[in-house]
Amino acid sequence: MCRIFFIKLIFLGTICTLLCRSNLIERAAKSQPAVIEKVEVLSLPRPEYLNPVIDTLSNTTVVRISDQIAFDSKLPELRHIYSKNQPWNADESYLLLNFKYPAALLDGRTYKFIRWVRQPSQSVWSNINSSVMYGTVANTNQFVKLDIAKKDRYTIMYKFKEYDRIDFGQWNGNLSNNDQYAALVGIKAEKIDLVVYDLTRNLVTTKKTQPKGTTVRNAFGRDSDPARIFSVSMSQSGEYVVLQYRQPGKGLNRGIHLLNRQLKFVRQLSQLGGSHYDLCVNSQGSEAIVVQDDSSKAIVSVEYSTGKKTIVLPAARSNYNIHISCRNLKRPGWAYISEFSGDVDPNVTKKTIDRTFALKLDGSGQIQQFTSPNHSLSEAYERQPHSVPNHNGTKVLFASDWGNPTNPVYTYVSGSFP
Repeated sequence: MCRIFFIKLIFLGTICTLLCRSNLIERAAKSQPAVIEKVEVLSLPRPEYLNPVIDTLSNTTVVRISDQIAFDSKLPELRHIYSKNQPWNADESYLLLNFKYPAALLDGRTYKFIRWVRQPSQSVWSNINSSVMYGTVANTNQFVKLDIAKKDRYTIMYKFKEYDRIDFGQWNGNLSNNDQYAALVGIKAEKIDLVVYDLTRNLVTTKKTQPKGTTVRNAFGRDSDPARIFSVSMSQSGEYVVLQYRQPGKGLNRGIHLLNRQLKFVRQLSQLGGSHYDLCVNSQGSEAIVVQDDSSKAIVSVEYSTGKKTIVLPAARSNYNIHISCRNLKRPGWAYISEFSGDVDPNVTKKTIDRTFALKLDGSGQIQQFTSPNHSLSEAYERQPHSVPNHNGTKVLFASDWGNPTNPVYTYVSGSFP
């Protein structure tokens, strides 16, 4: 009898533990972190896999959602690809960790591993269809769709016969919010075209050949090439294409340029070349890029329609080493910032802190702090956090080696804890 009693106790304790973990994960998605002025970071031990812990300073939970043993993988990086790539699907029932091929597909709510997916190259989730992702077949001229409900079979949506290969935004591509438009680069020998592709009507609406000497990364050319295209992306509305060159500066083939959907030049938005930024919607509902200022580490918002620049975080409160994400399509007016590498301000001897936070885009400087990514001082790309929010901005996903540059790089989710 005693043995049966103790077995029941152990069983009930296990159930309670699982329910508590589930409740912590679920509760973390229901409200935003508190607005703060003073930023502090709590040093937490690395969470065990799927075992949420509480960061009492930021009033958030943090959950580790990848693990070599659980995934039966020896990959040293089990993480997402970038801050401008949304890891959750349209209804957040799935989550994709696509830094390597194939990608790990997880349950988007419990974060349990489901299976490996042979995702398209440069893949992005559909903003509308929860089982569909789009991308290219690497080193070909094919734009494809993958329906994960149909396993790993690609459907060729369009074959760009005029080109040897196409590129979906130089790994910075995103669809318009209604899934209608994509900005692509068509490559034929040394000929480079910008292309606007309409997925709904399955046709090319506009293409524009770039001047001779234009190069792209991942194809040919050097960083020093004067007209090297660094990234191309469709705006959230689908009305604009944002084109970034590798080289900084003012004028032709420098910095970040705004084009309309007909690929006609509108204005230069920033002089920063090869920098981290994202295509956002500001607090007034206008489309804008969020990027560091041309001559300081201040974070600014620059409107497409007017070119108006707003300082949304002064230089004194920011870090040089940042990534920016506005994949929070259902929470416009905010950008999500991740700082890393313990950057040193040349005017201050103290290192800035390692943090991830939501930043309001109205110029108030208001932030909402999520837990620290606990990034080591290694600047290796695969060890950078690349924080990215879910669709409504209640959770932030990031990569981390948890302060040790020899650790595997795992993925974590930080969410609010009421």
